Amino acid sequence: MVNLSNNSYKKEETLFKKRLTELERDREGVEERFALGKINEAMYQKYTSKLDSEIYELKEKNQIPVVDTSNFKVSLNKTIDFIQNVSKYWINGSVEIKKKIQRLVFPSGFCINPYTRQYLTPEVNQMFRVTSELSRVSEDIKKNSPLK
Repeated sequence: MVNLSNNSYKKEETLFKKRLTELERDREGVEERFALGKINEAMYQKYTSKLDSEIYELKEKNQIPVVDTSNFKVSLNKTIDFIQNVSKYWINGSVEIKKKIQRLVFPSGFCINPYTRQYLTPEVNQMFRVTSELSRVSEDIKKNSPLK
């Protein structure tokens, strides 16, 4: 992944678009010359394949993932709200919602020990594992904090 500042990203994007436009214009020119009979089919094939590969390489090289931060923030806030209030969604949810929550929290499913009524699962969703770990660390910090 390429890590660029906003200004350098915009410059890079401008150069990319300019070069891509040039290559596409050149390809259209080759097509037009072939259609008008100014070049033969061998020349047409040679130059279109060359231009197509350059266009492909340019697009592959410049695939810079762009995250729409406004949507990201909205999604992040919804995720945080869900994680913090999963019990509320469970209590108020329909059976279908509960099934979805169960698959989300326990992706590998879970089983119940019938004698001890203990719930067992081989895997918990990463988000819930991280949240649990952060809560534990936060509690440890609060307990060991000199400021009380």
